[in-house]
Amino acid sequence: MKSVIKHIVINLFEKKFRTFIVLLTVCLSTLVVFIGLSLNGIIKDTYASMLKGAYGDTNIIMSKSSDNPLYEKHDIVLPDIPIETRNDMLFTQGKTTIKDKKIDVILVGLDAIDAEASGLLNKTQQMDGFKLQQNRAMISNNTAAKYDLQLGDPISIDTGEEKWKFIVGAISKTQGVFFSEVDAISLAVSQEQVNNILDTTDKVNTSYLTVPENKLSEAIQFLKTNNADFHIQNQSTAANAHDGDTFETTMILAILTIVLISSYIIFSLAKLIVVERMPVVGTFRSIGASKKLIHFILTLEFLFYGLIGSIIGFTAGMLLLPYVADLFNAYKDLGVETEVSYSFTYICIAFLFGALFPAVISHFQISRLNKRPLKEIILNTQQTSQKHSIIPYILGLILLITAFGLYGINQKDDLLLGILSILCLFISIVLWMPGFLNLVSKGLNRLFQSIGSGEFLLGVKNLGNNKIASNNSNMIIVVFILLMLVGMIADGIDQYLHKSLVKDYDIAITDIQDVKPYENVDELDNVSDAYAQHVNIAETVIGNQSESFGVIGVDDLEAFDSFYSGITLQQDAKEQLNKTDNGIILDEYQLERFNLQIGDEIVLQPLDQNLEPMDGKDTKVTAAIVGSMESLGFSQNRATALVNLNYFHDHFMETMSQINLKAIPDADLEQLKQDIRYHYPDSDMSVHTFDDILETQKSTIDSLILGMTIIVLLGLLIGILGISNNLLVSFIQRKKEYAVLYSVCMSRGQLVKVLLVETCLTFISVVVIGFAGSMAMNVIMVRLLYAIGLRIDFQFNSSLFFILTAVVFILLLLSILSIIRKIYRMNIIENLRFE
Repeated sequence: MKSVIKHIVINLFEKKFRTFIVLLTVCLSTLVVFIGLSLNGIIKDTYASMLKGAYGDTNIIMSKSSDNPLYEKHDIVLPDIPIETRNDMLFTQGKTTIKDKKIDVILVGLDAIDAEASGLLNKTQQMDGFKLQQNRAMISNNTAAKYDLQLGDPISIDTGEEKWKFIVGAISKTQGVFFSEVDAISLAVSQEQVNNILDTTDKVNTSYLTVPENKLSEAIQFLKTNNADFHIQNQSTAANAHDGDTFETTMILAILTIVLISSYIIFSLAKLIVVERMPVVGTFRSIGASKKLIHFILTLEFLFYGLIGSIIGFTAGMLLLPYVADLFNAYKDLGVETEVSYSFTYICIAFLFGALFPAVISHFQISRLNKRPLKEIILNTQQTSQKHSIIPYILGLILLITAFGLYGINQKDDLLLGILSILCLFISIVLWMPGFLNLVSKGLNRLFQSIGSGEFLLGVKNLGNNKIASNNSNMIIVVFILLMLVGMIADGIDQYLHKSLVKDYDIAITDIQDVKPYENVDELDNVSDAYAQHVNIAETVIGNQSESFGVIGVDDLEAFDSFYSGITLQQDAKEQLNKTDNGIILDEYQLERFNLQIGDEIVLQPLDQNLEPMDGKDTKVTAAIVGSMESLGFSQNRATALVNLNYFHDHFMETMSQINLKAIPDADLEQLKQDIRYHYPDSDMSVHTFDDILETQKSTIDSLILGMTIIVLLGLLIGILGISNNLLVSFIQRKKEYAVLYSVCMSRGQLVKVLLVETCLTFISVVVIGFAGSMAMNVIMVRLLYAIGLRIDFQFNSSLFFILTAVVFILLLLSILSIIRKIYRMNIIENLRFE
């Protein structure tokens, strides 16, 4: 065994460049697998950390759902379940001026001791004997740093009717009540002080409760039953509602892409390694070594590659994971630290994958070597001619038909069927490539038979009949198509954000339970138009496929249609909805997906604010489909549904309602946001511009695009190294072929011409097959991307196609320059002596 291991180590160091490529391929594959598996959990943990930073230990939030949001603490009927913490708070708004800059202020009246115990406050500095009473206030360290405020500094608050003076008595970490400081600063003061400002007594408008997790469902049910006038939010539901499915699926696709590229490269390199081991294998076999022993020795060599590469890979992954995870942290601007954790399971998966990956991929090549006759192995009489079998072509045709068949039957965008169709198409392309190259070779040979030179015709024949030249072309095409696939997905997402999404409004007022108190918002200065959306989430299940619709209650379809240009109503949908009480309009994509027709009925399950089935009514709603619309410019998931407002009030509840505003031309939107907050001082609403919302979506989407870009670059790196090695090492395998050609009266210049013809035809083949394969992928991948919620238009990415084409051209050019140099320096006699 020692001699075997010593021999393997010598082999590793003998071909340093090839060893480097194999190790790098295994290392990057292991790294991508480890980081890809780890990222989704880290992002979910970071999201949970963000929620904890905003709400502390709270798991239930209560507020009044009537027109009068104020209530007394004893108005809430509490269950017998132990309440671990309770924080009753009173919010109001005002303005202040710091260093000649007008700033919105949110005053939060609370009990400092209870809030600190719940993680809603965390003092870092305070004045001696500080208590949150009278005119004392607490600010965040973010506000203190941004506006250069110190303990003891005065802050004057204008609430519209009076001015109130506060003294900074303490500074807290930016968490809890200070967490959402974006366009305004927060001041924590006593409840008595805010009651004085509002001219009330012992009133609050929000209550944060913490109950044991195992009693949470029971507590919420009791609170709902006995506090009908209150809006009750399960904060644990919010923690679990983070949509990581799209990101997770994208990461899986990225991992598969890298693994496929790496597999093909290692498979190709395994051919070269096995061929180079033939003399040693022949020697071992001639002295009595069995085929099993040979298989074991060669497998052990690839295991060495795997072990070394996987150790480097997952070590690099563990070192890089915090930095990569930080890139995907969408909450950094809010001061949320990335929650990095190392899963032992993922470490084991990545390590085992990297260690076994090369050995498994090379098994086929090793088995083929063992099947060769001993004489052929000893004399190393390898054949460079490409053998053509009809079986791969038949199998490729079957897989191609299967790919488009799955695409055709996958009308409901099932994820598994989408993945299978992509894999079938990819494998069919791989199986058909040798046949296509052979077909091109024969066609060109016939075309130029009478007018082409001998070296030209030989180069044409080599494209399809020389297995080394054919393998080079195959590897380049595989990498090309996979990178095009990832690039088209990234480009489609980017195109949606910048071109498809329609800016139908300037400002959105969200986090409101009822739109009635805001009906006069269009009377504010600089507001040209307003529309109140009555929105509820409802689920449906059709043929084992589920979908969540954003149901909007519409009172005036003409007004809705003129306000939102991102939705286009088809044919007579307006008229039909107006005269059908239980009518519903769905996106044409959903009608096609579920094979629904106008006149069909759909059963919906409305959900409450905790995304649970709505209580107290006949919760299942049956609506009749009366029309269709195109809503891609309104929502990327195309899951919007329109119903009559009266029908909405009878069967749904407002859980995600909002008011959208259009401003007059050249209006100061930031000032308008402040005016809206100032106009509704007692509201806990959120006010955002369209650009703010787009930026939030963009930060999430940018994470996907960033991940895909990294995958493209890694794949390109692995592909370039693998292709370069394949081209350079192929010269070693073809030296005898070149020597024989030279010995039968071909000059070195003619050999170079043959190589140039092969290179040009390889480039043309890559462009043609890459274009055809990418177009086919562009069609097939739609079902897969729709299945993960990316229901947007994906187009052939011509810019990426030309970039990759240029990269292939430069790569081939640089590779043949080295080979041409070696041809002119080649010792013909030395390479002929073995023939």
